[in-house]
Amino acid sequence: MNIEILLKRSVPGAKKTVEDHIARGQRIAEAIQKNFNISEPWQWQAKHLRWMLQGWANKFSLATQKDYWRTARVLASALDHWPDWEPYLRGQWSPHGVGGRPAKLARGRTDKSKD
Repeated sequence: MNIEILLKRSVPGAKKTVEDHIARGQRIAEAIQKNFNISEPWQWQAKHLRWMLQGWANKFSLATQKDYWRTARVLASALDHWPDWEPYLRGQWSPHGVGGRPAKLARGRTDKSKD
């Protein structure tokens, strides 16, 4: 599982924030691997992260569930699936308000040249 490599290049912010996302990402990957026998993040689908948020992370407090949702959002963004997977990852753990500052997620693997 290359979660550390995937998240290190995708998560902006303080070193502690990056380390927290990596630790949660590794726990997410282990849970998905154990339940679905999928070892590579590139094989994940939205349903795998949805299961993780609904079933596996449901045993944690709401604040911890929101932390896992944020990490799931970063993982989906790093895999270039965030806009498509976002509706499937909504729940009690996701923010419901509109507005505020947009998330600082790294851009996906798109061509950045505008020539």
